[in-house]
Amino acid sequence: MIKNKIDLINQAKYKFEELLTNSTKELDFNLNYIKQLYDNHTDFINFIKIMNIYEVYRWTNLKFDYNFIKIKTTKDKKIIYGITKFLNSLTNYYNQIEIDNINFRIKDISYKIELMVCTFIKLQIYHNNITNKIRNVIKNNTIIKINNINDANKNLIQKLYENYISIKLINIQYKKLRNLRKQLLFTIKN
Repeated sequence: MIKNKIDLINQAKYKFEELLTNSTKELDFNLNYIKQLYDNHTDFINFIKIMNIYEVYRWTNLKFDYNFIKIKTTKDKKIIYGITKFLNSLTNYYNQIEIDNINFRIKDISYKIELMVCTFIKLQIYHNNITNKIRNVIKNNTIIKINNINDANKNLIQKLYENYISIKLINIQYKKLRNLRKQLLFTIKN
């Protein structure tokens, strides 16, 4: 009887440990995904500005990814409640050092949740701004609209991306040279 209870407690502790570990991994995944999605939005809008081409399929994918992380973020910000509820049922079975370690991990998870929510809000604002810009792009007849990639336009799109990357690299070099010029002029003046 006591052995069964001890086994149940150890199983619960193991599940709680898994919950902490998985929660940390999920929150790290969310943070990375949000940051990547933010960068993808930036790249998408820069491509439109530089190349004067709007890729409808790419915008559809960005909206899908945005909605995915929106749902996941909403769900995962409630993780802490499940953790604390689970911990309350196990507190009597841990020693003080273990409780201190668990509290440290819970604070880390709580911090990651706050960071995830703040980062997502930043993405949300950015996504809405880009959505407004896309409405103007759709109305603009001077911007080329590509609905999807197929065999007919695949090589053309690949060449456009090669040109886009070249332009981005040239812009980076230009900024570096401009900054170097400013530094040299400042040095000469001093």
